[in-house]
Amino acid sequence: MRVSRVHKQAILLFLVACRSAPAHDAAPLSHRQVAASEAEREVETAIEGIVIDAKTREAVEGATIVATPVGRTTGYTDTSYDDGKYRIDVPAGAYHGRVYLGDAEVPLADVDVKAGEVARWDVELDHALVERVGEETAPSCPAGAGQAVASARQVEELVHDILERFVQEPASIADGEMLMGRDVIYVDADVGDQTRLTPAALPRGRSMAFVVKTRAELQQIADLTGTQVRYISISSAEIIGDCATVGVGVDILQPASKRAISVCSCSSIDLYGKRDGKWQFKVSAFQMCG
Repeated sequence: MRVSRVHKQAILLFLVACRSAPAHDAAPLSHRQVAASEAEREVETAIEGIVIDAKTREAVEGATIVATPVGRTTGYTDTSYDDGKYRIDVPAGAYHGRVYLGDAEVPLADVDVKAGEVARWDVELDHALVERVGEETAPSCPAGAGQAVASARQVEELVHDILERFVQEPASIADGEMLMGRDVIYVDADVGDQTRLTPAALPRGRSMAFVVKTRAELQQIADLTGTQVRYISISSAEIIGDCATVGVGVDILQPASKRAISVCSCSSIDLYGKRDGKWQFKVSAFQMCG
């Protein structure tokens, strides 16, 4: 499915705008900034380049470049600007690369980035692909599927089944693996601005203990403990008949004492269909990190 930059920004309201940032085991790998020592700041290690149309040689805006450390599943990202340029600050190491534009995925040659050096991935995209992308749209429920009217109970049933899937497949939620091994997994009580979840939305009798908290309560926990609080956020949920479009991911709150440190997180836009009384995953539009 194809997703425009504007549509991503409109749906994924909980993302924090930032460029790229170095890895840190205690925070999401994707597209984040963390505080670095002065020594680290003096050494610039990065991947940069330009994305162009192979035929017209014109810059391509809105392509997402993902650099994934070899042996890992989560990477660092940046999106090309109107001049086609991008830059991803990364730790030294070997990286797989991919470029996403619309619904297309283009692999890049692996690159070995040495400490203190800037490696390049210059990308030439097929002209037909660039032309085809045009105005992109997120995955959505088909016209005529029903009215977009959902009760709080219906939203809670959807969230319940999303979390059930997460129990079986932690990677089903962007950055979900980072919640593994925790005694409690927090879930944001607010689904967009339309529904406040109750404990009825949480799976019971599972290996994971879910707890619903409001954003204010989660911030209070972060302030009291002096540590980051990671939680599952359902940023949007639209139900049309037996079809649902959901914005879901892991978000992070910093304690007040550390808010100068910018931490970013990932989300995806997923399409679910209801079958035999259960919501079942159908397709993910795109993972967006910011």
